[in-house]
Amino acid sequence: MITAVLFDLGNVLVPFDPEQLVRNFSAAVGMEPEEIHDLALGHLKAEFETGARSPDAFRDAICMALNCQLTEEEFVPLWSDIFEANEPIFDFFRQVRRTRRTYLVSNTDPYHMRWILEHWPELAKCDGMALSYELGLLKPDPEFFDAVIERFGLTPAACLYIDDLAESVQAGRDAGFHAVLYKNPTQLLAAVQPLLAPSH
Repeated sequence: MITAVLFDLGNVLVPFDPEQLVRNFSAAVGMEPEEIHDLALGHLKAEFETGARSPDAFRDAICMALNCQLTEEEFVPLWSDIFEANEPIFDFFRQVRRTRRTYLVSNTDPYHMRWILEHWPELAKCDGMALSYELGLLKPDPEFFDAVIERFGLTPAACLYIDDLAESVQAGRDAGFHAVLYKNPTQLLAAVQPLLAPSH
């Protein structure tokens, strides 16, 4: 019996376009997208998503790399206005919440998370969140999943975990979850239906 469903955020509930982020900064600071790719992404993003850099320190590092000055109010939309709602999966999230516990488990950062919850506040109605910048860990690190299980007191065999990255899905399976790789709404809903049937 599945009693809890764990949702990844990016590209599951809220698809995102990383190239939109580059376009946002390119337009704001007058640099070519290729230059921004080379200068500003990669290790800075990973450090931000594990909490190794504070929001202010991250913003300062990006601005230094791009040779620009941006206030937080200017920076956050450039960094975060890259998401949209995956409406069929939002509907599934609402449906699941009626009968099971729901959790958000995501590699993300404080700016993105604030933006997502401001634009889709119903996501805050889940039973809990395990976010990489709070845990200091990134999926698919097995310790991430250990921390999720401990934080929420989960029985992995009674949990369904949904993610769009195969390595994270495998790590979830290794942790004992029923894990399903998200490809598109039709595929996902067909895949989870047997797991959520009353006999399970």
